[in-house]
Amino acid sequence: MDSLAVCEDVLLGSYAVIYDIMASLKRMIKTDNAYIKRYQMSSLNICFFEGCKLFVDSDGGKSGILNKLESSAMSLNLVGEQFLIRHIIDDIDSFSTKYCRDSALRNLFRHYDDPIKMYEAYAKLNDEDLSAKGVSEMMAYFLETRVVCEHFLQTLIPFSRKENCPEPVDSKSVKSTISELFNTCIADALRKKNVHKVIGDAVIQGTKEIDKLYKDYSFCEKAKEFLSDSIQCEDLSPFDAVEDLIRIRMMAEFMRMDIGCAMLAFLESSTDMERAQSLRHIQITKQAALTHLYGYTKDTRQCSLWNKIVTAVEGDNSKIDSKSLREQFDRMTSDIKEDSHQSNIYAHYRYKDDLYVGMRLDAYSKMNQMSVIYETLPLLYLVKEISQYSLRVLDSIAKRQEEKRIRSIAKFNDMFADLGNLISKSNVSAAGKQQMKEVMDKLKCSIEAVVDGIN
Repeated sequence: MDSLAVCEDVLLGSYAVIYDIMASLKRMIKTDNAYIKRYQMSSLNICFFEGCKLFVDSDGGKSGILNKLESSAMSLNLVGEQFLIRHIIDDIDSFSTKYCRDSALRNLFRHYDDPIKMYEAYAKLNDEDLSAKGVSEMMAYFLETRVVCEHFLQTLIPFSRKENCPEPVDSKSVKSTISELFNTCIADALRKKNVHKVIGDAVIQGTKEIDKLYKDYSFCEKAKEFLSDSIQCEDLSPFDAVEDLIRIRMMAEFMRMDIGCAMLAFLESSTDMERAQSLRHIQITKQAALTHLYGYTKDTRQCSLWNKIVTAVEGDNSKIDSKSLREQFDRMTSDIKEDSHQSNIYAHYRYKDDLYVGMRLDAYSKMNQMSVIYETLPLLYLVKEISQYSLRVLDSIAKRQEEKRIRSIAKFNDMFADLGNLISKSNVSAAGKQQMKEVMDKLKCSIEAVVDGIN
């Protein structure tokens, strides 16, 4: 019975991986939008990574479903099947090394670990042929796996019994049909409202905004390098604060665009399962982005981008109204901890010894698709609020730096005024005093230029 269960896990897992891969491949091929294409390529990278982890335990253990099937073949003395399974395991190991050996890349796309590195990683995703070749190879492993499982079933279940086995009756079929019809009507209604074009335009605009933000970040990095190396300026905190603001805005934009990509995939889906498969990315995106933006536990909130920004403008909080934004963050992160298990089911096919494939398919069938779509509205509104708040913070930082510059200039003016009085009262000749005054004026201009550069 255990061998049958393992065989069922292998078949179910294989179909789930191939379904996700083919859905992403279809969308990658159909779109002309560069960001959406790269988003689907990153989805393929994640599918490859998670698929390999499902099938094979890369640490040499026996948690992978093919590793378990190999053990079953060994215990049943199925030498031929055992040889074929070992061949597939070795091939998947090679595939993993070639296509998804870098778990950091997968974590960037899945967890939003760093928006700057995420941007740079997306910029390098240009090889559609490589992604398509990976899909082709994964399909070959799927076919080989199915053949092995068929041999298993023929050995474990007598052929006559299979023929006489009655078809199972699905008591939920009527309910599922009504639910699918309702979800189809929702998708059709949204398509008729031209939502597809609105979202597509928003993704294009978001791409331009992220490009601009990345250029601003690069400028800050170069300015910090110049001030540190050429002027030996030690206080670079204003630039650090601006860079954190850029990160928070980039992460918000990535969240908005990825939700847009998920919604476009929903509108282009042809089956209820494909629509659910598209919308699950909204739940994953929400948890990943909000964890880094704001956090949902004491530890994650402490190292969140929001905490860095609040610390940077400490003392100016009365001038910068963050109450509305903070309340939105609190509302949207309040249920993240409760939803974390659901997000894990959507994100992984297998986690350690726990298989999530069956749970994920069950979650698809129970998903309230209209509710998921409705929940995206606060997330999109949050992006707008973050943008407005960041502009207020930038204005506050600029005013503080201007006040600091004015104080520094006044301090040096007082110093040079005192020096001027000393020179005028000295016994030096008039020509000498004039020469000293000219040198002092040049020095004063140089210092003012340095102060302007620092501030």
